[in-house]
Amino acid sequence: MAARTAGGRVSLIAQIGSLNMREGEELARLAAELGYDAVSAVTPYYYKFSFPETRDYYVRLAEAAGLLMLVYSIPALTGTSFDIEQSRKLYEHPLIAGFKYSSGDLFTMERLIHAFPDRLVFSGYDELLLCGRALGAYGAIGSTYNIFAKQARKVWDGVGEGKLAEAREAQAELNGAIQEILALGIYQSLKEIVGLSGIDIGACLPPFAELDAENRGKAKKIGRRLAARGLIDLA
Repeated sequence: MAARTAGGRVSLIAQIGSLNMREGEELARLAAELGYDAVSAVTPYYYKFSFPETRDYYVRLAEAAGLLMLVYSIPALTGTSFDIEQSRKLYEHPLIAGFKYSSGDLFTMERLIHAFPDRLVFSGYDELLLCGRALGAYGAIGSTYNIFAKQARKVWDGVGEGKLAEAREAQAELNGAIQEILALGIYQSLKEIVGLSGIDIGACLPPFAELDAENRGKAKKIGRRLAARGLIDLA
C-alpha cells in the first residue's frame, strides 16, 4: 500500500500480521529494515479475541517495527469491528495512526473521522469510494485501484471539487466494472487484466483456484472492453 505525503513523496505501508505473534513481530521488524514508512495488519480473526487482546496485538506489532500502524478493519471477514471508545483506547498509543476502514457502516466511519480529526482514516471499500471521500476520509486503499486508479481518481476529485453528479457517474461506472470482474473472481481477474499490459504477475496462490481457459478469456475480454471505454489504461 502507498500514500502520498504533503510534500509529494510516496510513503510505503507494509501489510504484515499473523495469528502467530512471533511471526507477526518478525515481519514488523523486516518492514522496518526494508525502509517502509508504516505498517498495517488485518484484525486477528478465527478465535474470538477480546478487545484488550486485539489492542495488545496492534501495539506489539507497531513497537516491533518502530513504525506507525494502520489498523486494517474489515469486519465482514474478521467478525470484529471497533466502536468509538475502543478506537480511543487504540489511539492512546502514539504509534496507532489510524484505520484502513473496510466496512459499510458509514455512520461509524463518519463518527470516527469526526472524533479524531488528527488521525488517518482510509476508505477501504472501492464500491463506496464516493461516500468515504464525502465523509472526509484521508485517502483510499483498494484492490481494484491496481487497474482502476484513473477512474477512482475521477470519483475522488469529483467529490473534492463539488462535482457530485460527475462523481456519482464515475462511481457507477467503477461499480459496474467491479461487478463484472467479481463474477469471475476478483483477484484472479485483476491479474489477468494487468497481464494485458505486458506485465506478467502470475496467478493467485492456493487455495484460490486459477481461472480456466474460458474464464481467462472472459477476463481478458472484459479488460479490453474497459480499456476501450477509457476506464483503464493498458499502456
